Amino acid sequence: MKISIDSASAGVLLIQAYHQGHVVINGQRLSAPLLLTPERLLPNWSPAPELCIADLQPLRELQVCTVLFGTGPKPCFPSAEVLRHLESSGTGYEVMNTAAACRSYNVLASERRRVAIALLADP
Repeated sequence: MKISIDSASAGVLLIQAYHQGHVVINGQRLSAPLLLTPERLLPNWSPAPELCIADLQPLRELQVCTVLFGTGPKPCFPSAEVLRHLESSGTGYEVMNTAAACRSYNVLASERRRVAIALLADP
């Protein structure tokens, strides 16, 4: 599915398309796992098979307010420990299927919000 991008969002990293197995960001075809903010792409993010607190370190460095977890075709929540850690650090989160996460990320990023998308499974 191709996603329409508003030209007013120039300079912001947005997801241009998502398909089974990959996303397109700034013309570059990428597979999960990856982290993306409006300013930065981390295509080599390598969380453990079961997401753990240590895997969230890049999110702290990127100073995001909200994290969207794209977990493939259906929502698959991280452990309660990981979610409590995000809550205690004041970071909001949403867990959703990858298609919804990509759309939500683009809206928030185009509004210049401090958001990140963490794609955990093949989109």
